[in-house]
Amino acid sequence: MVKCGAYVCVGPGTVAAAGISQLQHVDLNSNRNLFIIGLSVMFGMALPLWLREHPHAINSGNNT
Repeated sequence: MVKCGAYVCVGPGTVAAAGISQLQHVDLNSNRNLFIIGLSVMFGMALPLWLREHPHAINSGNNT
């Protein structure tokens, strides 16, 4: 059980680190690129909170 818990902690961190390392190939002096990165991070942090407050906002047709 300890190995499973360790994977839950280390796995997403590894994926996030790999994604962030890809930013070394991006021109961060471009306002367009900074806007896209900022919007992606903001949307990724705000959407779960919004869905928690509005659980029926997305109706996928699945009643489970």
